[in-house]
Amino acid sequence: MADDHKFPSVLNMSGLGDRLREARDKKGLTISQAQKETHIQVNILKSLEDGSCDSVLSATYAKSFLRKYSEYLGLDSDVVLNEYKRLHPKTETVIVNKITEHTPSSADIAGVISVVRLILVGVIVIILMALVGGKMMTVLKKPNIPQRAVAVKPKASSSKIKSVKKVSREPSVVKKGMEASIPNNAQLKLLLKVNQNVLLRIKVDGALISDHVMTKGTAEVFTADNAINIYTASGDSIELILNGKPMGSPGKGILKNIEITRSGVKIK
Repeated sequence: MADDHKFPSVLNMSGLGDRLREARDKKGLTISQAQKETHIQVNILKSLEDGSCDSVLSATYAKSFLRKYSEYLGLDSDVVLNEYKRLHPKTETVIVNKITEHTPSSADIAGVISVVRLILVGVIVIILMALVGGKMMTVLKKPNIPQRAVAVKPKASSSKIKSVKKVSREPSVVKKGMEASIPNNAQLKLLLKVNQNVLLRIKVDGALISDHVMTKGTAEVFTADNAINIYTASGDSIELILNGKPMGSPGKGILKNIEITRSGVKIK
């Protein structure tokens, strides 16, 4: 284990990747086995081992995956991260696929909370107005019938009531104008642009990889083998481009599950 604390031959990212690959080979592990046990995507593991992770990951994600992978391989994660930082002395402001990534500030979060509060207040006001308006319409439409002319209708049987309550729920469908036809052998590549400060929670193939506020004018790229799922506090604040095809905005308000697959964009 003494060798795990030094990197005498590491001069660049390729050397750091070689160190990770050698540690995996010593354990007799394949990339597929490492992926299943760490839940890190195969393409990310390969980029860490061949020293090209800077082209597919931001510095934040690169350091997170390096720590997890090095600990899994039995290496000293602090030494690995210190070597990465030595090779990247100016990684406080980094690029994801050459697109700016922003770390949210307290002001950003406060702004998002204010927007969410305004949306919730607006929804409550609309619901109250609809309820009051519905009651007034019922009163206006109710005919003035003398009490003696009112006929009492027999109660419906319980079986009829149950049949009325059964309502079929329509399955989620691909949003109109957001259809796609991506071959099975091609990865999903999503470019996500932001036109307002917005809270986003993003899962790639079931794994949560992003949960933060993106600021106006920034964008990020996400790749997946099967599906990308997005939670957003404001659907009209984001724009989606799937494998080079503009999909536009998925909708308005809070969207809890935007599912992106090879067939296009679904709102669940």
